[in-house]
Amino acid sequence: MTPFERMATEFKREVCFVQACAEEGADMMRDLGVRSFPTFVLYRDGRRMDHFATSCSETLREHIEDSL
Repeated sequence: MTPFERMATEFKREVCFVQACAEEGADMMRDLGVRSFPTFVLYRDGRRMDHFATSCSETLREHIEDSL
């Protein structure tokens, strides 16, 4: 299990993690402004709250906790 999969399990009551394939979702990636991987886009109540790229699980954790 990757660090991100563990985090998805840990935050499963608060956060929905969705993984998208860059090749199959090229239009979506462009619309979201994805320029590097992995990129995370956080929404709350349908509003975009945060958008960042990181491979550091602790950075992801900080962004999630700040958004809750």
